Amino acid sequence: MRGPVTVKWTKERTSFDLEVFIPAGMEADIALPTLGLADIQVKEGGMTVWNSNAYVPGTPGITRAETASASIVFLAGSGSYHFTLKGAAE
Repeated sequence: MRGPVTVKWTKERTSFDLEVFIPAGMEADIALPTLGLADIQVKEGGMTVWNSNAYVPGTPGITRAETASASIVFLAGSGSYHFTLKGAAE
């Protein structure tokens, strides 16, 4: 065991906020629900990591992202992350 993984989240009608801590030396898949929204944009720490169905590389610690069943899954290394997902109601 390398330490606790912590998660805190809030959900609104057209947004989802997620705070995650991953212990040192670990990687994690972090899934954000798409909430049935369109034109989804995801930011981590203020930097865009997902925009209109595509991963936007360049954010430290995040190495990839892909869609899964009703979610977007990010691969992240150890550290603290604050994701904000926003979209338009369909």
